[in-house]
Amino acid sequence: MKTTTMILMCTFLVLTSNPALSAEFRVGFAKVEITPADVYLPINIGGYLGEEANEIRDDLYARSVVIEDENGKTIALTYLDLPGISNRIIGNILEGVDIATDISPYKHFIGATHTHSGPDLQGLYGGVTHAYKRYVEAQAIEAVKQAHGNLTPAKMWVSKAIGKNRNRRDWGFTDTGITLVEFENLAGETIGSILNFAAHPVIQQKDKKISRDFCGYVVDRLEATLGGTAIFINGVVGDVLPDGDIQAGDLRAKEYGHEIANEAITASQINRVLIDPPQITVERMPWDLTVTGFLFNLAYIFGLLDYDGRWENQKLKILTTLAYLRFGNQLQAVAFPGESLTRNGFDDGIATPTSKAIKEAMITDHKMFLGLTGDGLGYFVPSDEWWTGRSNNYHELVSPGKAAGDEGRDMLIEMIEADNSCLQNPVNCP
Repeated sequence: MKTTTMILMCTFLVLTSNPALSAEFRVGFAKVEITPADVYLPINIGGYLGEEANEIRDDLYARSVVIEDENGKTIALTYLDLPGISNRIIGNILEGVDIATDISPYKHFIGATHTHSGPDLQGLYGGVTHAYKRYVEAQAIEAVKQAHGNLTPAKMWVSKAIGKNRNRRDWGFTDTGITLVEFENLAGETIGSILNFAAHPVIQQKDKKISRDFCGYVVDRLEATLGGTAIFINGVVGDVLPDGDIQAGDLRAKEYGHEIANEAITASQINRVLIDPPQITVERMPWDLTVTGFLFNLAYIFGLLDYDGRWENQKLKILTTLAYLRFGNQLQAVAFPGESLTRNGFDDGIATPTSKAIKEAMITDHKMFLGLTGDGLGYFVPSDEWWTGRSNNYHELVSPGKAAGDEGRDMLIEMIEADNSCLQNPVNCP
């Protein structure tokens, strides 16, 4: 009897002291189709001015993951195969999910993969019908509801790799990092994954066909190899193009998507680490952004933008958000409401306090930059790059303004550094 008791006690101690066995979240994934039906065709494409799609190359989806930590704190990440999403549509999805579940809008992050061959849900390129907007909203809400209903105990793993891309503003560096997050149930089966990497999805041709571009092939390969549902989230993407030719067609899109996914899968087998403790830190900050960009103001004045904004002292203001997240002690992340250029988001190559970039401020071994999340407000350009002729000043033309890039960067770095203090010394935690 004593021997049996000792065995049971030792087994209990092993199970409760081994982080590989005890670091559990509750996680659920789901994906729901948002492909425009024939009744919505032709439909304006959101990445190419004046382009309409009248055919479907591959289906579009809303993909969602709901993550609950050991303290019951719940977040949701929902990403749609679209170039961007207006704040009106995001607001409607947040409200619908809040009504249908216990997920607060504060802790629900909605973004776009940024495929340039997807429908225009911002109004920048002609927009889409009211009926299609409502369809996308309903399908996105359904994806989150299903993910919430699929919650199951799971371990969270993270790994990192390097992918090939290139900088279109002629900087000698860009963010080549791939971060892969995997969730496994207690049987060791993958229930879903998240891949974070920066590259404009512009490999498909302008051929009047709806497509997920290379992002679709990334998630298809992850699902076929690892299992479960995969989500692609674009990163510090503002001035970053994929490796090789753009608008090269479906064969290259597939090849590139598989290259990125394969790099991540290989790295996972070598360097993945467990997220422990199974806890989530979330801070979301409202940002009352002053929009000074000429084209943004012009589009808003003429009613082209499907955005809620207001005039204050003869200046256009759009209320958006910035957010900081940490998973365990191993993974830091930010949610950014548009396309940050490299030197704001990744690293400007100059190690001085006044030039620190967002990911450079993070101190964990693994980092994620959730681009086009919470909003899709164009390019955020460092002020010292403003109107310097790089890319013929294209990014400046489609930016909310000269100050926006610096302001968003500095607000996020302040949030990161506040939590770094907590991470380095838990006594400093509020």
